[in-house]
Amino acid sequence: MREQGWDLGWLRIVQSFLTGRRVRTRLEGKSTEFTDVLCGTPQGSPLSPVLYSLYLLELLNKDRNLRFGYADDLTFYRVGKTLDKTSEALAADMRLVMERSTENKVFFCPREMRGNTLHKETRALQPGYSSKQRAHSHTNNGGPGHGGAHGKSEEAATCDTVARHVV
Repeated sequence: MREQGWDLGWLRIVQSFLTGRRVRTRLEGKSTEFTDVLCGTPQGSPLSPVLYSLYLLELLNKDRNLRFGYADDLTFYRVGKTLDKTSEALAADMRLVMERSTENKVFFCPREMRGNTLHKETRALQPGYSSKQRAHSHTNNGGPGHGGAHGKSEEAATCDTVARHVV
C-alpha cells in the first residue's frame, strides 16, 4: 500500500488492524491456548475484502485489457491466431501470477481454476471427441481436452493444458 501512495495515517490503521491478533479454539467446554495470528485478514470484517483487493491491485494493473478481478476471482483474456499461441500466452500469464503469489504468500487453488477456449483452428481431433465438443468450455474435470499433447513436447503440452484450464 505504501508503493500505491497511501497516506501514512491509513497505513498505521491497517497495520493495527492486521497485527496483534490472537485466536484460540473452544470445543465442548475446553479451550486451547491462545495463538498469535501472523497472516491473513480477519474473517467477517468489511475491511478484509478491500485489503485483499488492494493486495492484488499490482497484479491486476499489469495489463488492464487482459486481466480482470473481482473479490477473489481473476480472469485472463487472450486472443491469438492459433490455439497454441493463445495457450502459450495464457500459460505465461499464469506463470507470472504463480510467481507473484509465491512472493506475496497468496494461494490459488488449482482445483478451482477453470477456462474457456473458443477457436476455429482445425487439426486432428482426439478419438470420440467431436468439433462441436471442442468449441465448448474446457474444465479441469478430466473430460475431453484434459491433456492431449497433440504431438507436442511434454512442456508444450503442459502449457496447452494450463492455458485451457486457466483463463
